Amino acid sequence: GEFRISIPVFDVDGTTSLFTTAEDLQRWEANFRERTVGSPEIHRLILTPGELNHGAPMGYAFGLTHRSYRGVRIVEHSGADAGYRAHFLRAPEAEAAVFCLCNLSTMNPRRLAERVLDICLADRLEPAPWDLPDSVDAAGLGQWAGIYRNRATGDLVRLASGEDGLETGFEQMTKLVPAGENRLADADDPLASFSLDTANGAPVIERSLTYPTGTPQVFETVPPVSPTPSQLQGYTGTFESDEVVAVYEIDAEAGHLLLKRRRFNPRKLLPAGLDCFATDNLRLEFQRDECGVVTGFTASTMRVRGIVFQRA
Repeated sequence: GEFRISIPVFDVDGTTSLFTTAEDLQRWEANFRERTVGSPEIHRLILTPGELNHGAPMGYAFGLTHRSYRGVRIVEHSGADAGYRAHFLRAPEAEAAVFCLCNLSTMNPRRLAERVLDICLADRLEPAPWDLPDSVDAAGLGQWAGIYRNRATGDLVRLASGEDGLETGFEQMTKLVPAGENRLADADDPLASFSLDTANGAPVIERSLTYPTGTPQVFETVPPVSPTPSQLQGYTGTFESDEVVAVYEIDAEAGHLLLKRRRFNPRKLLPAGLDCFATDNLRLEFQRDECGVVTGFTASTMRVRGIVFQRA
C-alpha cells in the first residue's frame, strides 16, 4: 500500500509536540531509580495515584498510569498523534522497563510492550485471561451481538458476529476471546473484558478496562433501528460548531451515513438508536424541531460530551 507523511503542527504547550528518542527514554527511565533530576516532592507527585471528588480511586497519577498486568505492578504512559504511536512501561519490582515507538497509526505499542513482558517475566506472571477455563458457549455468542449504551455516560459498545466469534468495534473490529465463565476479553487488550448477563431477560454487559476507575461500566442493549434511504437523507447537510470552530458534512451513500471532515478520511456512521449514529469513539445524537426536521446534533467521544453542532 501507501504511506503518507503526517507531521502535526501544534503551536501549544503541554500535552503534545514532544520529540524524543529511545536513548533519551532510557535515561528518563533510569532517573526513576537514580533520581538525579527532580526533587523528592516531584517524584512523590508523579507516582501517587489520584482520587475523584467523591473518593473513588483512579489509576492515574501526575502523568503516569498505575495498574497491574498479570499480577505485576506497572507504571506507564502512552502517546498517539497523526501517524505516531508510543508507549513507556515500567515494572518497578521486577526491575524491567519497555519503551515502544511506532510510526504507524495501526500499531498498538502498549500491547507490544506487554508481549515483551510476557517473555521476559514469564516466570513471575499470572495466567493470561485466555489461559483461564473456557466456559463461554461459543454457539450462543450470536445472542450478544448488538449495540450497548452506558447508562451513566452514553458511551456506546458494539458487539458483532465475526468469522471466529464475537468482535467489538464500529469500523476497526477487534476480536474477542474467551476469558473465563461468561467473560470475553479483547484480543489486543487482555485487561479489557466483557461480562455477559441476561438475568433480567435482556442482554447487559459489564466492561472492565485496562485502566480501572473503581466504578463498573454497565451497558444496556439498544433496540435496533434500520433507517430507510429516505430517512437517512433527513440527516444530511452541513453542520457547524461555534464552540470548537468545526464543520461536519453528513452525506448519505450506499444506504448509510458518511461523515466528512477537513483533513480526515470519510467515516461510516452506523445507526445506534433513535436519531443516534456512531463510529469508533464518536457518537452523534441528532435533534429535531417541532416539525420533525433535523436541526443539529451533539457530538460526544470518550473524552468530551455534548459538543453542539447546528445545521448551517
